This record gives sequence, C-alpha cells and structure tokens, in this order.
Amino acid sequence: MRAYIDVSLVVLFWGVSFIATKYAVHEFSPSLVALMRFLISYLFLGVITRWRRYPLRKDAILAGLWGITVYFFGENTGLKFTTPSNASIIVSTAPIITAIFLDVIRRRFRFMEYLASFVSFMGVAFVVYNGRVNLGINPLGDMLVMLAAFAWAVYTLHVSKVSRSENPLFTRQLTFWGCVFLIPLVVAEKLFYGQAFMVSPSVKGLISVIFLGLVASGLGYLLWNRAISVLGAKKVTNAIYLIPLVTVMADWVVFSNKPGFLLIAGAILVILGLIMLFKYVKEVGN
Repeated sequence: MRAYIDVSLVVLFWGVSFIATKYAVHEFSPSLVALMRFLISYLFLGVITRWRRYPLRKDAILAGLWGITVYFFGENTGLKFTTPSNASIIVSTAPIITAIFLDVIRRRFRFMEYLASFVSFMGVAFVVYNGRVNLGINPLGDMLVMLAAFAWAVYTLHVSKVSRSENPLFTRQLTFWGCVFLIPLVVAEKLFYGQAFMVSPSVKGLISVIFLGLVASGLGYLLWNRAISVLGAKKVTNAIYLIPLVTVMADWVVFSNKPGFLLIAGAILVILGLIMLFKYVKEVGN
C-alpha cells in the first residue's frame, strides 16, 4: 500500500511541476532551471541522509546522466520548438519504451501489457488535445522531446538494476551526477543566450524553483525509486500516464482552462488502461 501512495504523490508532484516549470523558464534558461532544481534536491537529500558515504555505483552515474541531464535537456529544449501538447504526448511514450526494453532484455513478450499501455496512451492523447485539431508538428522539437522519453526509459532500467534503489543515498548520488553533467549545458546556454540567461527573478519564479527542487525532484525521485523497488519498473512507469491528468487539472485551477468532453473520456481510458495493467501484472508477476 505504501508503494501505491508513493506513486500517487509523485504523480501529483510531477503533474503540478509543469506549471511551476512554466513560471521558472520565463526567468531562467532551461538548463539553469534544471541545475538549480537538482542542486536544491541534492542539498535536501544530503540533509536527510546526514551526508553519509555511499559506494560509488555505475548505475547511479548513468541514472543521473539519463534521468536528469539528458531528460531535462530534451524536454526543456524541445519545448522551445514544439507545443506542450506534443511534448506531453511524446513523453507519455516512456512506459511503452520501457516495456519494450525490459521485454528485449528478458526475452519475453506480453500482449496484455502492450494493450493496456496503448489504451492509457490513447487516453492521454484525448486529455492533451481535448478537441484541438492542429497538432503543431515541429520535427526538431518533437525529436528532442522523444529523446527525453527515451532517456526516462533508460533511467528506469538503471534504477531497476539496483537491489535497494529506495535508499536515499542512491538517489543522492544519482542527483549529484545529474548536476555534474548539467554544468556543461548551463555554460553552453550562457554563451548562447547571453543576457537572456537569467532575468531578475520574481517571488513566484523563486518559489517555483524551490518547489521543483525540494518536492518534485528531491522527494519525488526518492519516492519514485522506492516504488520501483517494490512494484517493479513496468508497473510504476505506467503511472506516467496519470501525470497529464494532474497537469490539465492544475492548468484549470491556475489558468482557468476549463476541461472538455474529450478530457473526461481520456481520463476514463487512462484509468481503464492502468486497471488492466495492474490486474494483469498481479496475475502473472512483474
């Protein structure tokens, strides 16, 4: 039960994080937002672990590279060239990519898992587009966001290899390496953006970065990794389908963008797909 609560909280945190990120990137460059976010997260994890030593792990280094640096480079930069709707749809392919990776590694194929994932994916499409016909396709932006979805799948695979991925020390270590790999991107953005690298931050912008660092990243990654260690990579990753639902509802509350019929239909499909998946995984194992 605790693992399901962990996943639910992370879905809430990450769904709202899109709203916070929208405020933050108006005042800081994309990679700087990511670096500040995870530096705050690293300090938070250091305090709760009392800075205890942890053996250097190759999977932590690679998880930090893929799950933090590559993911946020792809998502944040891609959103400069494509629409948020396209980005939400593409990132929602991460569970399917993860399932394919795991099936290739384990040399097995489970049709019901792909069917359940497809049902939830179609629900996400309904939720995000919500009656809009113009897809606003941009090849460069869409490819960058697809890189983010691919990176999250690789991150999940590395976390699933660790016997105690729920250990805050492991999360702290991967966060450290994510920050290390982000530094060259921040320097490159400084050279590229110049004066647009940072503007005078508002209180709203600073609160957004703090929320992203403490809640969405520090606590979020910790709970996510703990859930993977209990429920398995496939089951947990499929919860990503619920994130757009939270984002749309938060968008409704904050920006008064009222949801329509397709959003409600999409929500039903997302939940139906997840019920199918959880029931099937429970019957046959992860």
